[in-house]
Amino acid sequence: MSEQRDYLKSVLDQLTVKNNAQPDPGRFMSEFSRIYSQIDKKHLNDDLDVFYKNFSTYDQAIETFFEQLRHAGSIGKDEVKDQNGCLLYDLTREVNFNAFKLDQFLIELNKDIIRLASLRFSSHFSNLHHSRRVLLDFVLKSAWPTVHNGVLKDHIQEQLPTPGEYKEDEMALALFNARQALLKTGDKNFVYGILAIKPVKDNYKFFFEGLENYCSARYEEDRIHGFDTVIARMPFNHSVYTEKYANLWRMKQLNKEKKNIETIIAREMEYVSLFFSMMIENCRNLYLEPSLPQIADTLKNKFGPDFISEDKFHDNA
Repeated sequence: MSEQRDYLKSVLDQLTVKNNAQPDPGRFMSEFSRIYSQIDKKHLNDDLDVFYKNFSTYDQAIETFFEQLRHAGSIGKDEVKDQNGCLLYDLTREVNFNAFKLDQFLIELNKDIIRLASLRFSSHFSNLHHSRRVLLDFVLKSAWPTVHNGVLKDHIQEQLPTPGEYKEDEMALALFNARQALLKTGDKNFVYGILAIKPVKDNYKFFFEGLENYCSARYEEDRIHGFDTVIARMPFNHSVYTEKYANLWRMKQLNKEKKNIETIIAREMEYVSLFFSMMIENCRNLYLEPSLPQIADTLKNKFGPDFISEDKFHDNA
């Protein structure tokens, strides 16, 4: 699904539409997924006429694109079948697993059902609502981590059009917007943190190991728009008022531990640097001596008189 979103995003970028903001690819995912499941993938690279025309709306442009893609793949419009057979899944996919939009839809749907249902079926309605809620929660949880990485990629591309080109202000805005979007994506019971790294050398290596349900990394050949990225998430119950403060305390403790570790590492690096400086200076003085006896005298002065004796070297330096 992430590949399909990326492809649709590239199609939207190529379409010429006057005075219209580009919509989210998720609006067209259901129809495209049906075509995608049946078409020979080589036709996805066809140079279609739709890319050379002007349109007044993206809906018109995408409909024309779908028609030409179906024609290229010899697929009739009536022949395109829903491979999933799940309207709820289609709805979820079209809003890109946005939990808040789905909740709003369910609220409106339930209002309509209440208006139409008679009182004698109220208990059945209650069971139906619960079943739908359980199913929706299950579908939303399936968004992690593919959809979340797709959301991050969309926001990085929006602020930084050139892959791998790092600009601090633009990246900060992209990650801020992405974090806000992730709060509405998939399972709502999480908060998120994001790391983006620009590889600075050809031989740069990045390896990540973490709990799959809480961390997702994209690096090397899976980089997001030229950047190595990590999305981390922490459980968060929005219905519990004190949860916010509990998480803030956890983050404060983590930052405190981070600073302690950074202090220890900095101190150890100072020791290492001092040790190497002493070794380099001693070795330089050692090899400047003109003869072996003078080298031996130098070693005695540095490591003590017992280091060299008639039995030759017999200690640890």
